[in-house]
Amino acid sequence: MKVTINLLPSNKKETIRIQQLAGRVLEIGFLAITAVMVFSLFLLACLFIINLQGEIIEKESIELKKVMVYNEVQKTHEAVNEYYQSTQQLDNGLSDQVSYINLLEKINDLIPDDLFLQEISIAEDKLVINGFSSNRNALIEFRDRLETEESFGSVESPISNFTASENVNFIFTIDINK
Repeated sequence: MKVTINLLPSNKKETIRIQQLAGRVLEIGFLAITAVMVFSLFLLACLFIINLQGEIIEKESIELKKVMVYNEVQKTHEAVNEYYQSTQQLDNGLSDQVSYINLLEKINDLIPDDLFLQEISIAEDKLVINGFSSNRNALIEFRDRLETEESFGSVESPISNFTASENVNFIFTIDINK
């Protein structure tokens, strides 16, 4: 065990303690100021580098614009955009069109066994079907199926389609729904 005896008067002890405390405060203050200065220098260096890079990029972009390749790339880019817009318009136009193949498949699915088609014509959202039915019931069944199909609007048929009970020649005019 170590025993130390301090024989200095108490006012002298207080002065020494204050001087030591002041030294520590000065040391901490100096370290803090040094850290702030180093951080400030780092930020200034970053700002300088960023400004330098910005100037370099600006000069290079000006030079690049002067080069003919840049102009060709711009022209190609504009041509691609025009092509894309044209294809979009074409796609939109085609999506509004009725698929006649799908209509013919639907008609084929609706035909009863005793009914035969002779001619189908499509013009201006109208579908005209000519055919032959072995009996009136098959013809009525076909008309009813056409009327319930969502792809078709009104189904028009002359009264002469239903006058005979057997061996009926018929014609239907059907509006096509889009």
